[in-house]
Amino acid sequence: MKEGKTAFTLAEVLISFGIIIIVLLITIPGFLQKYTEKATVAKVKNINSLLNQIYLSYKTDKSKFRHLKNNSGSAYIFFNKFKNNLKINNDCGTKVQYKGENCYHSFNINSQEYYMVLFKDGSFLTFQDSTSDKDSLFEIVYDVNGNGFPNKFGKDLFKFGIKADNTVIEPYGSGKDLKKECIEKLDTNRGWSCTAWVVYNENMDYLHCDDLSWDGKHKCSD
Repeated sequence: MKEGKTAFTLAEVLISFGIIIIVLLITIPGFLQKYTEKATVAKVKNINSLLNQIYLSYKTDKSKFRHLKNNSGSAYIFFNKFKNNLKINNDCGTKVQYKGENCYHSFNINSQEYYMVLFKDGSFLTFQDSTSDKDSLFEIVYDVNGNGFPNKFGKDLFKFGIKADNTVIEPYGSGKDLKKECIEKLDTNRGWSCTAWVVYNENMDYLHCDDLSWDGKHKCSD
């Protein structure tokens, strides 16, 4: 005599589905965050490379930049050096003449002069006089997701600068105390020194652990 086949009860099926949903709710946010961070790192590294390639290809004397700082129209003149080598979707213009559809800025700009452009993927670049580093002539702010949140430096906003020696465009924060200049300033939206960490260490682990350093741990898993 054959034994009868047993079937799952409705309660057992519901419990199984409930466990699966709980596991998904726990794992999916972490997966999405890791994916977003990897995409952000790739974008920041790419824009750093692109800007430096353009800057280093100038045939003109870079020392001329030194005389542009804080002069009328300096941001536009600075931007014009890059214009032909950037695939711009929307030219938003200057602080004085703000134009273009979907033009906005997601952070407070204190500079007297700035020039903003949007890319097809929704990211934007802002070229401006230096406001946060006395040794820099100009700053470039890159927003990886445009008007998308959180609009915070070190999370989706990243800053680069051209120093007085005019050699390269540098990501902010190289060699600086990561905890003091990046991690502890994230909540106050002053984490622009996180940019160098993203470029050189290729991660955003400073969002998850606070014991990273330039001469120590470079990843939370180290």
